[in-house]
Amino acid sequence: MRPGVDFATGKLVEELGELQAALGKSIRWGRSSFNPEVPADQRETNADWIEREIDDVLEAIENYRREAGHKPVKAMKLSSGVPRPTDEDFRLAHAIVDSDPVLRIYAATEWDCLNDDGKTWLAVIIREARNHLIMATCQHDWRPRPFHLDLHCSKCGLDRKPRA
Repeated sequence: MRPGVDFATGKLVEELGELQAALGKSIRWGRSSFNPEVPADQRETNADWIEREIDDVLEAIENYRREAGHKPVKAMKLSSGVPRPTDEDFRLAHAIVDSDPVLRIYAATEWDCLNDDGKTWLAVIIREARNHLIMATCQHDWRPRPFHLDLHCSKCGLDRKPRA
C-alpha cells in the first residue's frame, strides 16, 4: 500500500473504534446521558456523540477512498447482475418481519424508517438469502435443459454444467 493509503486506513480504523465506544456507552448508559465530569457548557449527550463519530467515520471513509484512488460514489447501486426486487420480494420481507413478535417490535419500526433504496436493498438481501437457502437444502433433480449444454433443477432453479 502507498503511505497515504496506510495512514487513511489507520485513521478509518481509529474512527470506527471511537464510534464503537460511543455506541457502547450509549447502550450501557442511555442515549440522553452525558459525562458529568465535563463542564456544563461543553457537555454532549451520547446521541450527539454518536452523530459526531458517524460524521468522522464518513469523512475517514471519503479520505480512504480518495487516497486509494476510488471514484466517489453518490449512492448505492444494485449490480447489473442482480435483478430489482419485485412486489413479491417486498411482500416476503414484510411477511418475515410480521412472522415473529420480536421482529415485529424491533424491525417493523426500522423498516418504516428506511428510504426506498434501503427497502430495495433489504428486499434483495432477503430474496438472495432465501434463494441460497433453497438451493443449499434442495434435493436436486438435475435434468437437461432443451437447447442448452447445462443441467437444470426444476425444484430450486439452479443450473450447473454436466460432469465430464
